[in-house]
Amino acid sequence: MKLDPHDQCIFDGCCHYSFDYAQQVHIPNSAEQVGPLYFLTPYKVAIFGIQCDTVSKQINYLIPEAAVTGKSANQVVSFLHDFLLSHGLGEKHVFFHGDNCCAQKKNNILMGYFLWRIMNNLHESITMIFLPVGDTKFSPDPAFGIFKAKFRRSDVNNLTELANTVVDSTPDSKLNEAAKNIFL
Repeated sequence: MKLDPHDQCIFDGCCHYSFDYAQQVHIPNSAEQVGPLYFLTPYKVAIFGIQCDTVSKQINYLIPEAAVTGKSANQVVSFLHDFLLSHGLGEKHVFFHGDNCCAQKKNNILMGYFLWRIMNNLHESITMIFLPVGDTKFSPDPAFGIFKAKFRRSDVNNLTELANTVVDSTPDSKLNEAAKNIFL
């Protein structure tokens, strides 16, 4: 369900979202492959996941090697904005939980984006919480782990097959979803 920007901030409640980068994966991948024997330099795909803890659903952005510009603030804000437009619940109050590795510049840009959302009446309040130093696990990590276990047992040759592997990793609970690829 994609929200019209004017339909945001209609649910008089709050939602909790957590976001993080996972370790990148390399394609092609063969379930019977012993090690990195396939290519001298495999194609890298970064993964950024945003989990809506309110409804136990995680959207995973698959970022191809050609589009990776690092883990910059611009990428994080772009993914959060796309997620809130495409998968947000239209809540008035939101809590974000982020990894503790954010740099000061990234924090300032992220806070500026949240302020922009409030000024444009897309939310009434936004609370951002960073994990304390040394605390390395939180809600996106189990979904990443389930996906990685499925990935190791799958033959994956391109981004479409990788997106299918994300979805197939949790067929019963529908926890993992792949975002429509914004890079193609």
